[in-house]
Amino acid sequence: MYILNLLNFNLSLKHDLVNIGIPVTILFASSDQPSIIQEKIFGEIASGLIHILLIIAEKYIKNPKFRNILKNVNKI
Repeated sequence: MYILNLLNFNLSLKHDLVNIGIPVTILFASSDQPSIIQEKIFGEIASGLIHILLIIAEKYIKNPKFRNILKNVNKI
């Protein structure tokens, strides 16, 4: 899984990648996206369905728990 930190990610990038067959999703800051959606995304990452995860830098930098989750998923 590749992790891209993008300050201003573009939804069209996600759609373009999906359209060419690359499994990708976007994980928003927790206040912008329901926790059930985030849990589903982590499940898809853990099962290998998602190969690219687009996040904002703040989510990665300010959330040590999130960083640990990504480190552990990357070991799978």
